[in-house]
Amino acid sequence: MNVNIMRTAIFMQFAFCANLGISQIMSLPIQASIEKRVYMSTSGNDSNVGDSLNPVASFTQALTRLNQLSNTQTGDVYSEVVLFEGTYSQALSQAYSMYQIGSKKLNVSVRGRGVVQLDGLPVSNISSGGGMIHLLGSRISVRNIEVLYSPANGVRFGYDYNGIEVNSHDIIVKDVVVSSTLGHGILVGKGALNTINPLSITAMAERFLVENCEVKNAVNFNIPQAQWGSAIKAWNAKHVNIRNCRVHDNSGEGIDFDYCDSVAVYGNTLKDNYANIYFDKVTNGWMYNNFIENELKQSPGILCAIEAFTGLLLNYSIGNVSIFNNVLLNTQGLHFWQGNYGANQHGYFQNIAISHNTIIGHQTGSGSCLHFNYLTFLGQPVPNVSFQNIHVSRNIISAPNDSLNNGQLCVSSISPQVGLTASNNLYNSTQVPWYNAATDVVINQLPNFAASLAEVTPSLTNPLFVSTAPISTILFDHLFLPRLQPNTNLGALEFDQGNAGIFPLISFDKQLYPNPSSGEIKLPKELAATWVNVLNKSGQLVMKMEVESDSKLSLNELPNDTYFLQTSKQVYRLVLMNP
Repeated sequence: MNVNIMRTAIFMQFAFCANLGISQIMSLPIQASIEKRVYMSTSGNDSNVGDSLNPVASFTQALTRLNQLSNTQTGDVYSEVVLFEGTYSQALSQAYSMYQIGSKKLNVSVRGRGVVQLDGLPVSNISSGGGMIHLLGSRISVRNIEVLYSPANGVRFGYDYNGIEVNSHDIIVKDVVVSSTLGHGILVGKGALNTINPLSITAMAERFLVENCEVKNAVNFNIPQAQWGSAIKAWNAKHVNIRNCRVHDNSGEGIDFDYCDSVAVYGNTLKDNYANIYFDKVTNGWMYNNFIENELKQSPGILCAIEAFTGLLLNYSIGNVSIFNNVLLNTQGLHFWQGNYGANQHGYFQNIAISHNTIIGHQTGSGSCLHFNYLTFLGQPVPNVSFQNIHVSRNIISAPNDSLNNGQLCVSSISPQVGLTASNNLYNSTQVPWYNAATDVVINQLPNFAASLAEVTPSLTNPLFVSTAPISTILFDHLFLPRLQPNTNLGALEFDQGNAGIFPLISFDKQLYPNPSSGEIKLPKELAATWVNVLNKSGQLVMKMEVESDSKLSLNELPNDTYFLQTSKQVYRLVLMNP
């Protein structure tokens, strides 16, 4: 097994208790060994052979060389184009004629070596459905490339035109930055309907991993809203993992799952997207350990809804979904919306667990911290929507009353509550339609607005523990630290009372990534640090390094544990998980 896949499998077994079942359901992409390789350079020449000493200049010629190198092969050929450092004013776009070549399929991965940028400003020959990186193969990857100013999508997989379909699967997108696109930032999977035969449903694409990527200023960049798009979108796909990504300042949704099954989105930082995370027609989904905040936008932190795309399917659902250990600041909260579908269709919200989330901030308009918005008929849900087994537990939910919809902290248009139970939550108000006096706690002094998570969590020198909740089935918190049993802290974060007073300032904004890490840590550009102290959980200095911003730290020699990285500006908590 690939080392990275093995590491992830071990981590998933480690991070979840058995009753969540995620490790039995989720599958990671299967990658193939590279058989043929061609090199590109901004100083290359298309008359060259394309090896590392004689690179070609264009992606078109790179594909031609790969075809020539495999001219005697049939079936799937797994190849790679390696781009040397530089800025390329061209798209890495694979035409169908360079994918299905007679009885051969040319599956092409692309990888940057050094700092590689694709500048889309001079590029005008990309269709609206294409992308600056548009590949048609399977069992391939895109790594270490920055995409700027795409006139269409940033990174795109699959093809559907005039009855020809390519539903790419087993894809990894890693260490990719996308900014300033007109279309989606990163798009995996493919639409469910065939363009030439809208009466047929396309099978879901399978096994995608989007990891350590950043998408910003994407979706309709610098123009009026022409279409609705997403920074990172999984479309008609299953077994999708999106983790440790930074998604901010995008015109459309941040991370969007549309008609998907078996998906996990975790460890991501999202800011000022609409909506930040969107589950649209999702079954078997896990949404956890994400940090979500708004500074400028008035939009949901998390939105779950059903939007029908065809009359062929009569039933849609948000089902078997777990939402836990997320932090939502200054958003319109966690919002469930009935969506739009025909009177002959049915929407099912069922088996949904909302637990250990910290939802705090200034809500506006129709927003509230937790919002269930359904059409009603005589005080009950309309006949074609139903709710079963929705449970809200162990959350911290707080916001000022003067900012809420009708002065309520939580809102539901269903009365009485149908299929929804709640217990062991901590609120700053009793204005909650499902308030449970037997188990819930109200503390009016809870913070109601903050610019950073450090300000909204209970004081590090006086952690807030509520012992009314039984032992939690979520054994790890927002930072993948073990929860304290049996007096588990409500909300997303767990604090160690023995060491709580050591650090007066701790940032949980997750600018360090990946986190948890196997030992290689990247510092963000905006940090501008000159030194980093690495301290253990007891506050002892174990390592000191001179650094530059946007550089990488190597902590491979340290044993697996929780550490604090202290810079001249702030302190970060980091979990090391070396293989």
